[in-house]
Amino acid sequence: MANVTLLPTSDYFHVKVEQDKADPSNILYVDGQRDFFLNNGTTDYTLADNLDKPWGFCQISCTEIILADSNNYCLQKIDRFTGNVSEFSGVCHYYKDSELKYPTDVVIDKMNRSQLLVADSKTVKSVELSTGNVSVFAQAMENVKTFWGLAQTENGDIYLVDYRAIYKAEYFSRSIVLVAGSPSVYGSTDGSLAQSTFRGIVDIEFITPHAVLVTDYENRLIRLVDFIADKVTSIDVCAGVPSECIPLGLSITNATIYIGTNDILILPCK
Repeated sequence: MANVTLLPTSDYFHVKVEQDKADPSNILYVDGQRDFFLNNGTTDYTLADNLDKPWGFCQISCTEIILADSNNYCLQKIDRFTGNVSEFSGVCHYYKDSELKYPTDVVIDKMNRSQLLVADSKTVKSVELSTGNVSVFAQAMENVKTFWGLAQTENGDIYLVDYRAIYKAEYFSRSIVLVAGSPSVYGSTDGSLAQSTFRGIVDIEFITPHAVLVTDYENRLIRLVDFIADKVTSIDVCAGVPSECIPLGLSITNATIYIGTNDILILPCK
C-alpha cells in the first residue's frame, strides 16, 4: 500500500498504539505482554513494566494514562512523566475480589466524560473517573467470548469486536446486537455486513461517523466496515512492508492512521 511509513521498534507486538497527547511527535504503545512504551521516532523508552497482558489504554490528560491490565483484572493509572503506576479500578492480582474480570480496552465516555467505558470479558462496564467505582453498563449474549476493542460514536453507541464479529451496544437501551461477521464462522469474506467473515479482530476505530476500520490480524488485513453502505472491504496495509506484518493495534488522530504490527505503520487517512 502506497504512502506507508514504517517505524521500527525494539519490541515485537503492538496491541494498542496512539499518538502521545503530551508530545505529538511521540507514539505510545503496549506490547500485550508486560510493558508500556514511548517511542520518540528513533528510540523506545519503557514507561511501565511488570504488567500482565496490558492491552488497551486511554489518555485522560497530558499527564495521566489509564491502562487495561487484562491479566491483573484491573485498570492501572500511569503518570506519563514519572512512570509511576498505581491501581485505579478493580482489585489488581485478585480475580475473585475484582469487579473487573478481563479488561481489554478503555475509552472516555463521550456522553458522560466523568466516566470511562471498559470492554471487560463479555460486558461493557462503566468506571467513575473520580472514584474508580465499577458498574455493569451492558451485558452481551452468551456466544460472545471476549470483547477485545471498543469505539464510541458521537451519539454514544458503542461498537465492540470479538475476533470474528462486530457488535453494537446501544447507549440508552444498553442492548448489544450483532452487526457484522459471525461468532461461529472464521473467514475473510468481503461484501455485505451479513455476509462478511473475519478471522481475528482485536481493535476498532471510527474513520467516519458511519464507518470503522478493524484489525483482522489472522488474515493480516485491515477491514473497512461501512454501516451505511452495508459493505466490508479488505485493505492490505502489509503489502510491501519488509518486516513481518500482523495488524493488531489501531488508532486515528488528525487524519493519520497508526497501526501496530511487529513494528508501527503510519499512513494518511484517505
